[in-house]
Amino acid sequence: MTKKNLGMVWLALARLGQALIGLVALRAMTYWLSVEQFALLGLMTAFAGFFGLFLINPVGQYINRHTHQWHQQGILLTQMKKYNTYLSILSLLATAGGLVWYGSTHAQSLTREFWTSLLIACSLGLFVWLGTWNNTLVPMLNMLGRRGQSALLGMLTVTLALSASILLVMWQAEAVTWLYGQLIGLAVGAAAALHLLSANNSHQAEGSRSFLDWSTVKDYCLPLAIAAGMLWALTGGYRFVVESRWGAYNLGLLVLGMGVASQFWSIIEAITTQIVYPKYYHRLSANNHNDSLMAFNQMINTIMPIYLAMLGLGVAMASNLLAILADPRFAGAAIFCSIGMLLEACRASTNMINQAAQINKKTTSMIYPYLVAIIFSLIGFAFLYKIDAPVSAVPWVLTTAMLLALVTSTLKMQQIARLLPDYKIWAMASLLGLLPVLLSASFDARTVWQHIAMLATCGTVGMAGTITMTKYNPSFHALMTTFLPAETE
Repeated sequence: MTKKNLGMVWLALARLGQALIGLVALRAMTYWLSVEQFALLGLMTAFAGFFGLFLINPVGQYINRHTHQWHQQGILLTQMKKYNTYLSILSLLATAGGLVWYGSTHAQSLTREFWTSLLIACSLGLFVWLGTWNNTLVPMLNMLGRRGQSALLGMLTVTLALSASILLVMWQAEAVTWLYGQLIGLAVGAAAALHLLSANNSHQAEGSRSFLDWSTVKDYCLPLAIAAGMLWALTGGYRFVVESRWGAYNLGLLVLGMGVASQFWSIIEAITTQIVYPKYYHRLSANNHNDSLMAFNQMINTIMPIYLAMLGLGVAMASNLLAILADPRFAGAAIFCSIGMLLEACRASTNMINQAAQINKKTTSMIYPYLVAIIFSLIGFAFLYKIDAPVSAVPWVLTTAMLLALVTSTLKMQQIARLLPDYKIWAMASLLGLLPVLLSASFDARTVWQHIAMLATCGTVGMAGTITMTKYNPSFHALMTTFLPAETE
């Protein structure tokens, strides 16, 4: 087995391990936290996610786009030091915003509970800072071809975070104590990744090149920020509306049901993109327009068939996952999980197709899909409010909005890079996705062991078929011929 293939195997295994740990984390949260505390944790992560998506993700994509270029120029760590200034300012803003939000909405008396509110606000600010560094430095090792190191630190992060969170909620079963445990894992993983990057980039060139210029902010980061802000409203911001309109208990159930779907798709998305995106971005870094267009279609025809197959697997496994992962107090979350699988599939596919904008680094086109989705969501939520609809209608509005975003993205990105689907592979993937759905529909699992058996059966069929399909996918092999820096050492 070549060094390149061995690295991909390690990365896939590590992602599978992180997935299992993530499932254990969901079980632990629903066991120790009440539905209301689980809802509060969902609001905290949504609050931090605003800074992550709206203000940090656009700059993070800019870093991904230029990682190979800065590495070759010997200025990668120098640029990261400048990035830290930006992150530190945002973390202070998150702390101030967290104090205002939590103090005004959850503290019984801001005067009496000021120090509690301040502690939670500081935790949110630190969560933004450490979470961003962990999510930047650990994948950066993978981006440069050091897949084994990235995989190991990813596992280390989630393992420490889960262990620390469980120990803390056993002492005090509150949302904020779970957050404290996550901070420990993020800090250790980020520090270790920084050490490895520093060792691999010890010779840094001196230079006065700016981290971001106004032209880049205007043409690249600002449109991305607008698009990401609207995506945040669709994937996390709605939680504040749900709590206000339908209450914390219903929010807790909704967050869990949608969260299981999000966890499932984050696994699929992470494995596929961490294998494929470094190759894609490396091809883009050569600034060869024709080759970039070819790389885009190779990327689409590699990932989209996997998403089609995994959509069927996710829908088939949704009820089984909830039955195993959730404490009986959260049984009502099952109705949200299946539709959440479709929503997450549309979100992941939209994000993937939007990568066409990276070719010319003009990201304004990425705004339109989410603008359409936001307009539909606002109309939909207003209608739900007017007719006094049950909370079960909320995910249907969000999923329809995300489906509209996917359609709009496909039409808009055609103006940048013509999409050339490999219809044979796509049709095979669609048929493969139907198999677990048919298996699930033919067997009514009732006991825990029956649910586990269904998960094992559907998962084996789906994963074996996907691996076989990818093995014979010409686009995958064409893209994998690109060598990352560490793969040539």
